[in-house]
Amino acid sequence: MLVSIGSVKLNLNVIGLNQDRVSQMLGFLREVYGRFSGELFVDVNLYDTISNMELNIISRLRRYGVRISGLGMLSYHDAYSGIPTIFLSWEVSVRHGLGVLRAIAHHEAAHSILHGSLIYYIMPKTLLSMYEAYALFMGVKDFEVTKYLKDIGLGRYQIPLMRHNLQGLKFDDIFDLKVLLQALPLAEDLLRLGILSVDNNLVKIMLELGFKLLKINDTFAKFKVVEDVYIRRIRPLLIQL
Repeated sequence: MLVSIGSVKLNLNVIGLNQDRVSQMLGFLREVYGRFSGELFVDVNLYDTISNMELNIISRLRRYGVRISGLGMLSYHDAYSGIPTIFLSWEVSVRHGLGVLRAIAHHEAAHSILHGSLIYYIMPKTLLSMYEAYALFMGVKDFEVTKYLKDIGLGRYQIPLMRHNLQGLKFDDIFDLKVLLQALPLAEDLLRLGILSVDNNLVKIMLELGFKLLKINDTFAKFKVVEDVYIRRIRPLLIQL
């Protein structure tokens, strides 16, 4: 089914959802796409359960020969087909609340606007291991998404997702850095609300890094800055933990 939101066209694929839930999820996507003035075509996949969503993700990864991917997330975006493609599940709202579902819908819609080309799913040249590079490159793109949502007036709706992502983090794994990168554009709000604190050296380094990234426009230039800070300052801290 083809759905139009201004100049954005959504090719909608629905699995196991009634019309009311589909309408609510489309409403969340409309909050982002309605603020976008460019033309865009997006494949949007809406599922009843997380397991159904992930079964399709696994099949898609095999189809396109993708060897590394972050399964176990709440939602997904990729462009392996050459078309920005979003995956969302209603079960997220059942488990974590409607606020988190709204946040991830906004998040993935922003990815489709910013990172809808295959180039953003090819690993940049790096001195890091594949695992490290994957986590940090994902984090850079998530940083850009959060900043974009903040810039268009939707940043506050990311707070429930940030609270969910940051709770219980020990800051002892590189994927914790990916989560922090996503949160950095909202650091001031997160610190004020007590969701993030500066009682950790790694967090302090990441906050400094966030200020640097705000001055850089290119995704791949951001990654090189993150890579440098990770090698010089963060990796030694993780090794000590």
